[in-house]
Amino acid sequence: MIHGNEIRPTLSTAIKACIILSLIILSIPLASAMSMGNMLMGQTLESFLATMVSFGSLSITQKDDILSLSTKFNPDYNPLDEEVALHNHDVFATDESKEALRTYLYTEVETDYMEYDTAETIASMLSLGAMWGVSESGINSIVGDHALLGGPAGSSYSGDGNIVRLGRSNIFGDGDDDNRVYYNGIWGYSIGVREYALQCHGYGLNILDVTDPSNIFRVQFIPMGGGGIWRDVATHVDRSRNHAFAYVGAQGSQGDGITPSLYVIDLSTLSGDGPHSVDENPTAALNLGSTPGFVHTINVDRGLLFLNTQNAQEGCRVYDILANPKSPRFLFNTGGSQGRDCHDSFVMKNADSRDLLVVSDGSGRTQRIWDITDVNENWITGNLPPIIGHTEQISGIFAHSNWASEDNRYLFCFDEGNAVDMAVHDISNPTSPKLLGTFQYTQSAQYDGLPHNGEVRGQYLYVAYYKAGLRVFDISNPLSPYEVGKTETFRDPNGDGVLENPYINEKSNGAWNVSQAVFQ
Repeated sequence: MIHGNEIRPTLSTAIKACIILSLIILSIPLASAMSMGNMLMGQTLESFLATMVSFGSLSITQKDDILSLSTKFNPDYNPLDEEVALHNHDVFATDESKEALRTYLYTEVETDYMEYDTAETIASMLSLGAMWGVSESGINSIVGDHALLGGPAGSSYSGDGNIVRLGRSNIFGDGDDDNRVYYNGIWGYSIGVREYALQCHGYGLNILDVTDPSNIFRVQFIPMGGGGIWRDVATHVDRSRNHAFAYVGAQGSQGDGITPSLYVIDLSTLSGDGPHSVDENPTAALNLGSTPGFVHTINVDRGLLFLNTQNAQEGCRVYDILANPKSPRFLFNTGGSQGRDCHDSFVMKNADSRDLLVVSDGSGRTQRIWDITDVNENWITGNLPPIIGHTEQISGIFAHSNWASEDNRYLFCFDEGNAVDMAVHDISNPTSPKLLGTFQYTQSAQYDGLPHNGEVRGQYLYVAYYKAGLRVFDISNPLSPYEVGKTETFRDPNGDGVLENPYINEKSNGAWNVSQAVFQ
């Protein structure tokens, strides 16, 4: 493909192969929509506000005022009932209710009964949109219509551009609306000539052989309770110690009412040569016990396990798994104050001669950067590594996840608050990140899509864009990302050009995750 005078190569065979891993999950339309009403996830409104009271950033009276507003606009909503945690999108979901809460927050701030940052945190969690700009709030918060707010990325491709869809898998079908029929987290593992996808679902974990993407088959299903919407997986592979393990965690008890557990699966018994038979069940899974509310997303790197809780009390819980992968040892957590939610995390190795943990802090509207260079199996439990920097706060966003360029110079951040979609930061000096700009997928002016997760491989950024499907951007020039391909995993799940779901909007159906980890 040619853009200006620059020749843009088609995707390599390896990168084409990685896309099918995303489609194993991404091509499945979710059974029911999770509205953009808010980002409470598995929390109740009451528990979120109570946490802010415990931090001293919200008074009991203010908490009660907001709870009263929540029931005023939805009399059937009970903010104290854990059983309705799944339906938190029903609270402050209408324009009228959002405006009423915004007015209340403005009044509390203007009368000096509430800090700007507290109001911004509540606005981010409840998807109220941007509240203030930097000149008004004084908290380094950039308003949504700031000059750095970019528009849709340029593009000039036709059809699907540089993407070729190689296959699709839907083991469980579309199912019924039982709050567990969701494909969610995905990762990969390769050994010898075989490639496997680790596919999370509301029912548990599928291990799929994707060596031949035109003939995907399941070699094992591991049932797991809880986590009907939120389950995630990552791998710990240490060839020098002959370690190959997958960790699977979940948040919430949707569907079956069971509190989820953390699992570790020994992958060393997966074949690297001939194929397993269908549902042969070659691996052993160990239940490590209940993790109530601890695992919204999961990350593994440097012999460390990161359980990202999406809860400001806990933040990211960090464990050593190098000494004993089957018995993680707790080291520290990053929470404990307002806005330190840890919705997701990413590890940058050898960045400015340091190893860094970049935490996407959700309603904190920023990515905090922790120096974890010295964190290892000898780390003293409870000690905290230093925070050395953070990205600028952007009003109205929800800091969902992040991924760095392979040279560790640029950080790409994904906003689930539908304010800017994606932001690019220069982190060549991680103690002082600089916001370079924001951008959206190429059709965003026509269809207001919502991004979820993204990853970088080489010059390409791959983004799971919910209803807009998988979108691929050339980031050779990070100041001007350029969309080069797509596959409509939600609107055209079968890849035959028939749009079964014709509309793209800011709802969170569709492309959930993307993974290239099969190549590690």
